[in-house]
Amino acid sequence: MIILKDLIKRLLGWVWTHKQGALNVLLGLVVVFLVCLVHQKNGKVEQLRSQFDDFKIQQKIEQEKTAAVWRNQMQIAKEDYEKKVKALELSNVTLAANAERLSVALSEAKRKYANASEVARAEYTDTLNTVFGQCVSEYRRMAQIADKHAIDAERLSKAWPRIEEPP
Repeated sequence: MIILKDLIKRLLGWVWTHKQGALNVLLGLVVVFLVCLVHQKNGKVEQLRSQFDDFKIQQKIEQEKTAAVWRNQMQIAKEDYEKKVKALELSNVTLAANAERLSVALSEAKRKYANASEVARAEYTDTLNTVFGQCVSEYRRMAQIADKHAIDAERLSKAWPRIEEPP
């Protein structure tokens, strides 16, 4: 204990006699402390910058993945649409051919109608009435289905969120 007191007295005495030198030493220690602190903070800043750069890279990768998924889905939808359009065109060709055959059959029936007996004409008229009744029923059913489809498509179009296509 006495040695410690003596050491403190000597240190304070030296500081008192060498005020400028002691102040320089103290300032040097403060500067060293501050340099160490700045260096430590710079390391932390660099670490945060690195993490931020990694985050930006991850975001870019995610954006590219999302864009690729969108492109793929759009390509699939386009191909599906084109297949359906081709099938519809084929169906239209078949329908046109069937309509042409029906027209020819009706022309033939019209030609034969003039020479037919009264019973045959009545039977022919009843058959035509039945066929045309079925045609009208089918036409109404198809019109209702088409109207319902148009309403559903409009509702879905209005309800579907508008998303800008990714670059």
